[in-house]
Amino acid sequence: PSAPPHPMELGVLGGSMLPGASSPVVGAHREQQATGGFTLLNQDQPRGPSVKENFQSFWDNFTDPFGRVKNKKNKDFQENSVSEASSKLEHLVLKEKHEPKPVPEKFDEEKEKKKKKSRKTKKRSKKTSESADNPETPATPRNDGVPSTPNGEKAPERKRPRRKSKGKKSRGDSGTFEDYLDIDSVMAGLQDKTLIKGEIRINAKNYKECYINNPDDKKDILISGTIDRNRALEGDIVVVELKTDEECVQTPSMQKMGRVVYILEKVHSRVCVGYLSKIREKDYATLCPRDSRIPRLLIPMTTVSMHIIQNPEAYESVLFKAKIVTWDTPNFAQGIIEEKLGLRGDVQVESLAILKELDLDGEPVPQELSRYIPSLAITQEEIDRRLDLRKECIFTIDPATARDLDDAVSIMKLSDDLYEVGVHISDVSYFLDLGTPLDVKVSERATTIYLVDKAIHMLPIELCLQCSLLPGQDKYALSVIWQMDGEGNIKETKFARTVINSCCKLSYEHAQSIIEGEETELPTLYNDVTPEMVRESILGLHKISKCMTKRRFDGGALRIDQPKVCFRVNEKTVPTEASLYELKDSNRLIEEFMLRANQSVAEYIHSVHPKIALLRRHAPPKAEMIQKLEQALATIGIVMNTSTAGDIHKCIVENSVGDRAKGIVLSVLCSKPMMRADYYCYELDSHHYALNIDMYTHFTSPIRRYVDIVVHRVLCAALGYNDLPKWDTHDVKQFCRTSNKKKNAAKRAGEMSCELFTALYIRENGGMQVEGIVQNVISHALDIIIVPLALNTRVYLDRLPAKLEYHENSFDSSLTIVWNHAPELPITYRLFSTVQVSLKTQETHLSIDTQLIPPVPIPIDSTPTPN
Repeated sequence: PSAPPHPMELGVLGGSMLPGASSPVVGAHREQQATGGFTLLNQDQPRGPSVKENFQSFWDNFTDPFGRVKNKKNKDFQENSVSEASSKLEHLVLKEKHEPKPVPEKFDEEKEKKKKKSRKTKKRSKKTSESADNPETPATPRNDGVPSTPNGEKAPERKRPRRKSKGKKSRGDSGTFEDYLDIDSVMAGLQDKTLIKGEIRINAKNYKECYINNPDDKKDILISGTIDRNRALEGDIVVVELKTDEECVQTPSMQKMGRVVYILEKVHSRVCVGYLSKIREKDYATLCPRDSRIPRLLIPMTTVSMHIIQNPEAYESVLFKAKIVTWDTPNFAQGIIEEKLGLRGDVQVESLAILKELDLDGEPVPQELSRYIPSLAITQEEIDRRLDLRKECIFTIDPATARDLDDAVSIMKLSDDLYEVGVHISDVSYFLDLGTPLDVKVSERATTIYLVDKAIHMLPIELCLQCSLLPGQDKYALSVIWQMDGEGNIKETKFARTVINSCCKLSYEHAQSIIEGEETELPTLYNDVTPEMVRESILGLHKISKCMTKRRFDGGALRIDQPKVCFRVNEKTVPTEASLYELKDSNRLIEEFMLRANQSVAEYIHSVHPKIALLRRHAPPKAEMIQKLEQALATIGIVMNTSTAGDIHKCIVENSVGDRAKGIVLSVLCSKPMMRADYYCYELDSHHYALNIDMYTHFTSPIRRYVDIVVHRVLCAALGYNDLPKWDTHDVKQFCRTSNKKKNAAKRAGEMSCELFTALYIRENGGMQVEGIVQNVISHALDIIIVPLALNTRVYLDRLPAKLEYHENSFDSSLTIVWNHAPELPITYRLFSTVQVSLKTQETHLSIDTQLIPPVPIPIDSTPTPN
């Protein structure tokens, strides 16, 4: 949450960079559609014929695995968000969006009673949907018989009769989805608070457990099962109706339960990556997504390559990118294959699959857009308009392999206890003209993506090189310059467009050696700067930064350092070394001044242009979750006060002294209840929980983040350097939505890339035996963290030749294993227990298999028996 200054290519998300490693992933480019916020397509009109024309041979009389025939006139897939539209179905969406909307019927209670009675009669007769069409029912997809309500009125009639399960039972959820409410009922329900809006979160390890935040209670609302999820996918903005007590399954925590009745915004792209498991008869094939939160897809055979049909065995290990077209039954959606990616287990294919699965653009910016880059020359005319700092001792401190140098720092002593400290950020907005096709493309990409073995740049490569603050070259910058005393107390702040010439490119290792008083050979110096001047500057900045850090944490800030692994890879992109990335004082020095620059800019732009100031906030953790963690830690002797962010930070620091592994596990546990930080514009709730400040933004990394470019443009307008962009609050909120989505996806891509290379590293070492620390206990498994690899993994125990005794407790669950071959050596595992495990990698798809090592070897003739 504290957003440290770019871990960048070194791979705090993973990986040392190789020469030429910035080359992009090779793959078909599909332009990312901009998220449409809460813009809704017309829900009350019948579907146009375009999908029927495209899939005539399959969809007209589609029979699902349970023998039900679908009438596609009444079972539309309901485009209800611009973000759902893919390039293949864009013509349909636009057609529906511009057709005239039917006028909603006025609510008639008697008429509605007749309709309900008619529907019950049709259910009893068990007619198919084709023969059960009711001519009196308005032509609203999936909303037959749902009354439109006048604006402002409560509408108890919007609670539809619940449909029973029909058809054959199968593995998974039995039953059918309920119709969505009509938009008038949704808006009325949100207004009178009988319905709740929120972002749906689906448990990655149990797709039947979903949650949304409850605005009126400390416990999240549980949405149990695929039917109640009602076609929503991870990240969608949904509307939920609470269940009655009679409908709820009683949970130990008496958690409120609900069902999805509408999807306001389909944030999830409906794209997945998976493999074909089988071909069912001659109508369709089944695609199994790698993400268990996405339903299996039935792929029409009319859309499948004949070579796949004739040689299914040859494609069992091939990964495909597919898209959901419609989802009518809980266990199966219907979709189409968009792209063949390659064989599972191949590193390049797996990396490409990560990008496709997260709907990230793995291509470089199209070359034809480079014509919108203005002249990159540094001109005397522009220098004259700027504050000239080229003679100052300004330098960069970055990872040794970094090439995107966004930021530089400087310090100059003015008097005995007064210093001029500067943070100088690359002026990318000067070279990226607002509103050009290049600017639009960059805004859609939103962020640079860092994988272990490559960086996929947000900007064109030539623009990255021009804007990077390379030493010995004149560069345009936006600078924040403070006058502060020796303890970092700010006396004066000014902002300026500047021209700088960095005197050297230092690595974190160079700066750390100087801080520790070691002799180190510095890189080439420019501008007549001496090594002694650089050393004095670093020591001066370090002294001030330590005072600022202490004051920040004394004031109640929180820092949770998640463990991150970085790899050294050879010329074949095979990892040869793995180690934890360690943050030292040199990292903290840069972090502290970047945080202060972001805060200063946020306060200034908000004071001048509050309606278009793009800011960043961090909500506090859920009270129930953080209190439960506090009580769980108390059972093992760790006292944690969770009242404030500062109290949590103090506990982590105290328990990390002399026991790094314990501190790492505690950091992982504390991160789970935390909310995501997000970008926002012109809202009352502005507090940043982790930083414990009321105004914050991102300003310091414009080469890799588009929001920083937006902030630069507003700042330059506030300073009078250019006209104010013709944005309103809605426009900036759109930037926020896109950037929140892309930033989270890029972060997840980095994590998945690390997991992939960890599996590859384990395979290259022929498997490993390591010690893990338990961070969660459930009835049939242990969730552990393997500290040296920063690996979170689950150890399944239900097939061991042993008896399991699970003791559930809200705060201190435990699991005792009594081995069949060694009953005299029972072992009980609970939070913070150590466990010995073996790690192996599946050859076919580079996933990690974690097995518990028993206290004594199992005799060869013993066979596992399921419990």
